[in-house]
Amino acid sequence: MKELNQILEKYKCPRRKDATKTSFEEIEDIIRFRLPEDYKAYILSFGGFAGAIGKEYLQLWDFDDLIEINRGYEI
Repeated sequence: MKELNQILEKYKCPRRKDATKTSFEEIEDIIRFRLPEDYKAYILSFGGFAGAIGKEYLQLWDFDDLIEINRGYEI
């Protein structure tokens, strides 16, 4: 996770200022599987991000928007 934090900080991924409104348990109940621990650690530290990392584009949705966005994509 340390390397991921370094990459996200280098590319100015915004740090989370407030706790998430949605709990991990709420999301896991909806998706019916457990979220990976490293993803949970990311969510506790960072908000959403969209931008280039090197030559690749990356979009990480804010955790509180995750279910709504996935429903919009019919996932």
